[in-house]
Amino acid sequence: MNRFVVLLHRSDGGVFCEEHWDIMLEVYVDGCGQLDTWSIPPQICLLEIKNANLNKLNSFSCPAKKLPYHRLAYLDYEGEISNNRGNVQKIDNGTYQKISNNKFKLSGNLLDGELTITDTPDSCEIIFVP
Repeated sequence: MNRFVVLLHRSDGGVFCEEHWDIMLEVYVDGCGQLDTWSIPPQICLLEIKNANLNKLNSFSCPAKKLPYHRLAYLDYEGEISNNRGNVQKIDNGTYQKISNNKFKLSGNLLDGELTITDTPDSCEIIFVP
């Protein structure tokens, strides 16, 4: 089974402070392990849910942005990111099974359910259903 991780990515750009979630799925491209990555806005309060010690995450749907592949090291990494790009904190992780090209069954601490990623030339959306 492949692994997944959800990271809280905080960056301080001086006047502007950016915060978002990175959802990363382990994939193999030409035999090389990488993380397929999407960024979602911080309106999905995963950290508050984790801090409240809730067992599972409720359904949500939100816009997403497809990012370039990331290194597998982010499956286990927490801390500062090089070149003053902020820091990351692990919010959830686990394993997943691919159901179809855009649908995945996640088995994590908070995210335990189906993740659907709709990716069109005009938009990208992530839908999670426990």
